[in-house]
Amino acid sequence: MTAVRRQDMHITPEQRRHFHDQGYIVLDTGLPMDLLDVVRAEIEQHYPDHTPGTAFTKANRVCNGWKTCPAVHDLATWPNMLDALAQIYGRRPLPFQTLNFPVGTEQSVHADTVHFNTVPAGWMCGVWVALEDIHPDSGPLVYYPGSHHLPENVLHSPARPEGRTPAHRAWHRLMVRLGRRADHQDYHRYEGDVAERLREFGLTADRGTLKKGQAMVWAANLLHGGSPRRDPARTRHSQVTHYYFEGCQYFTPVFSRGQRLHWSRPEFIPARAA
Repeated sequence: MTAVRRQDMHITPEQRRHFHDQGYIVLDTGLPMDLLDVVRAEIEQHYPDHTPGTAFTKANRVCNGWKTCPAVHDLATWPNMLDALAQIYGRRPLPFQTLNFPVGTEQSVHADTVHFNTVPAGWMCGVWVALEDIHPDSGPLVYYPGSHHLPENVLHSPARPEGRTPAHRAWHRLMVRLGRRADHQDYHRYEGDVAERLREFGLTADRGTLKKGQAMVWAANLLHGGSPRRDPARTRHSQVTHYYFEGCQYFTPVFSRGQRLHWSRPEFIPARAA
């Protein structure tokens, strides 16, 4: 196992303002390079339909690799990252899911709020850690700064969206109707609606060409996805950890129906014993 070397990270007022305004922040984490290398080595044997030591020919992922790979667990519960999230949100973060990727996903643009949500709203975030320098041709993460200010993908309307522009009200009405079937049949409608709204609001994409060891923290409602892999031979090794925060209730929007929320009991990732 990788020895825990604690390094405090101080989040400045300017960084907190940037996170509030733009919905994301990129951090130089001080993560040890050897930990990142061990994560890659441990997780490779778990990628489906892949022979370790060979090239990755298609998009792949491992969900909750922390259960079998100690280094994935260590990265998800790294003390200085937990400290940084606590400073940004003002509550204790609770990691509950890891995703590991060897190449770009080219996933359609979405917000995590369609998959994970909280009562009260807003107490969830994602952290994307680069396990290598991310090349622009590898299909880096794509995200839309400021998109977290759009109405969430709520499955019931907590209040009439008065005072918003007609475009915002139309977005709200469409989002309320999405995801009500428990078998994900409506998810493609959600993806199409997101693409339409991106055009409507003129939101501009940015790409996460992070350096090895950097982390991008994004708010739950930030729209993001995977850009095209211009060079399929290039890898994009990375780990995403999703975090809730204490003092909330948690539910799964795509499994909810109208005002009947599908409450969840997350399996929180425990801190490693000292």
